[in-house]
Amino acid sequence: MSKQPRYKIVEAEIVGGGLQIRWGDDHQSHFHPMWLRHHCECGECGTSMNAVRALRLHHIPEDIAIESREVDHDRISLVWSANAHQSVYTATWLRNHCYSSSERARRRHQPVLWDASISHDPPTFDFVQAESDSAVRLELLEAVCDYGFCKVENLPGGLEESERLISVVGARRDTHFGNYRLSKKSTINNVGDIKHALHPHCDETYRTSTIGITVFQVLQPSSEGGDSTLTDGFEVARRLREGFPEEFELLTRAPVFAERYDPDHLEGELPRWYQCRLPMIRVDTEGNVV
Repeated sequence: MSKQPRYKIVEAEIVGGGLQIRWGDDHQSHFHPMWLRHHCECGECGTSMNAVRALRLHHIPEDIAIESREVDHDRISLVWSANAHQSVYTATWLRNHCYSSSERARRRHQPVLWDASISHDPPTFDFVQAESDSAVRLELLEAVCDYGFCKVENLPGGLEESERLISVVGARRDTHFGNYRLSKKSTINNVGDIKHALHPHCDETYRTSTIGITVFQVLQPSSEGGDSTLTDGFEVARRLREGFPEEFELLTRAPVFAERYDPDHLEGELPRWYQCRLPMIRVDTEGNVV
């Protein structure tokens, strides 16, 4: 199978001291020499994949330049002015790291926005398949990334096996709740233990680092109480920005104070008091809701 045109190097020239590449789809990438040299991951420079790097920015001369190059459709080999160091970059790596505005926008994750109509066909997976098939597991994780949630059916019904789904997703990260059992209790320390319906809300806004993925597993359905209701926060933000731009902008910059007092922490530890002060909506440097 032939390589996609976007990953085929048609031409590579030294322009303005940097490297300019024309690709099979006519896109052009320009790489600064300092950036390229710093991203060399040969055996001498080390690799960022394991965070063992011998090369530091201050090791690279400010006047670093490309002395020579060897190019084919799949790779580029550069010899640098400093110590005649040789760096090799694959075409796939270079294109996937092109920092032009158009390529950065193309690589940016675009969540799938949804509303109540998704209730007819939510992203749903079979637990046995997800646990045994890595391809299905990947689809499940991608659905969580794209939609913010997914529904998993056919789970084991016993408490002793409740962590099997967590292991499919990743390593368990404990909060002060631990592995919490939601049920009707005489002493209420969690709003999830009441039978009244809850309006859409964000959990644990009193944390500076919010929980990544929360797993709810039904072990015993309740005969009374509300349904599980989800809301797409990205779609909420989109509609707010479209209909009320001034209010949206205010919520991206005005910090809101959130707190939680936990008097009876797990295992008899001292009480804990969580506090955080952050805007309701966070945007990146280019104004995208994150």
